[in-house]
Amino acid sequence: MLLGLAVVTVSIIIAVILQATGWAQDVINSLLQFLEDSWANLTSVMNP
Repeated sequence: MLLGLAVVTVSIIIAVILQATGWAQDVINSLLQFLEDSWANLTSVMNP
């Protein structure tokens, strides 16, 4: 019974870690997209 509880606990911890890293990856991707868009807008303004 303790072994089963340990397996469930470890599974929950792994799921939480994967969820957090997935969220962080989404934030980084959106930030990079924002920077790319900003750079494109800046270069289009500088080169009419």
